[in-house]
Amino acid sequence: MKNIKVLIALIVFGMLLGANNVFAQPGGLSNKVVKFDKAKFINSVKSSFDGKVKGYQVVLLNGGSVAAEYADGDARNKADGQADMTFNTPANIGSTAKFFAGIALLKLFTTPQGNPNGVSLDKQLDSKIYYYLPNVWKNDIHPSWKDVTFRELLQHKSGVRSFTKAEVDALTAKGLKKNAYQYLLKELKPANRGVRKYENFNFTVLTYLIPMFADQLMLQNINKEIYEKKVSPNDVYIQTRLGDAYEKYLRGELFTKITPNINPSCDAPNEYPKQNKIFAPAYKSVSDLTKGFAYSERVTNGACHAQGGWYISARELAAFVANFTASETLIPNAVETKMFDDDNANEMLVWSFTTSNKWATDNFGMDAIPYMGGDHDPAHATIVKLPGGYHAVGIVNSDEMGSGTITNNIVSAFQASVSF
Repeated sequence: MKNIKVLIALIVFGMLLGANNVFAQPGGLSNKVVKFDKAKFINSVKSSFDGKVKGYQVVLLNGGSVAAEYADGDARNKADGQADMTFNTPANIGSTAKFFAGIALLKLFTTPQGNPNGVSLDKQLDSKIYYYLPNVWKNDIHPSWKDVTFRELLQHKSGVRSFTKAEVDALTAKGLKKNAYQYLLKELKPANRGVRKYENFNFTVLTYLIPMFADQLMLQNINKEIYEKKVSPNDVYIQTRLGDAYEKYLRGELFTKITPNINPSCDAPNEYPKQNKIFAPAYKSVSDLTKGFAYSERVTNGACHAQGGWYISARELAAFVANFTASETLIPNAVETKMFDDDNANEMLVWSFTTSNKWATDNFGMDAIPYMGGDHDPAHATIVKLPGGYHAVGIVNSDEMGSGTITNNIVSAFQASVSF
């Protein structure tokens, strides 16, 4: 039965629903019937984005199917070879890629590959990350890190805070760089523990933890390699080795499990030209005539990482979303439901931000609308969970709109397209 459900979801994904598609509203108003108008949604999207950003892509999902999609503007200006933006154009989604890591970890926690003993999800989430770190990091870690759990990472409640300029300057004076090891040496202030505050490192560290569950021998093997090669805890070898293992898991157990397969890149400027594939650089503004910013996480940090730096098109990102929300291809339905509870939004998992909309509250009883925003200036993107079982993704490649604005524009477009 599970396989049939997954197959149906994958077949349905990619179909365009007609305007005025009727669906039953969930929750307390389930006896009411609401209508979705695709044309109104697209018109509202165009009104919000046309001429206000260099290029943009928006895809709206109803369960596992595409309810509406639209893209316009420039993926590239003349300086970069002029190309139109389409919903198949890969672009930098910044921290929105944290969803790859979050879903990867939840998948491992709920499958024999990462959880061979069948431990409950809650117990896995509440286990301490300390036990899964390489010995050379574990030996020097600040004591305040020893109680940090996976749940706290997924909720941005670990208490970690970014390095200040003074702290970075102090490292530089010692010939050191800000990296994972240096973060683990930092004290977590007691007042910050358990307080939700978005910080990149909560997901950066998952780069080095996910491989320990993807391969049950990884921790033993990496410790042996480090010992035999006499690798120092600051050495980029550790981050590169585990970063490559993280990428291998994503490609082998997430991206290729989706039909059709998706192929994000953390090295767009080098990978896509070899494939004769056009991608979208990011620009300072809609009128920017200079060459755009093309980022490579692999070149910058030696490997792919969990906190961001991936390029993907809106259609591919929507396929990823459809496969963890409308089917059990990636995670069980119960786990997806656990990720967000409107009655307790502060406990949401993976989702990093919320916005609100009076219309959503009044008509759907949805007080908080969760989204995962990515702002790798000047590139911006979002995944947003909308009322009524809808989700949407949005991507822009210039700096006029942050992920919060993109999200609110999509929410407004959805509101404009629904009637009772």
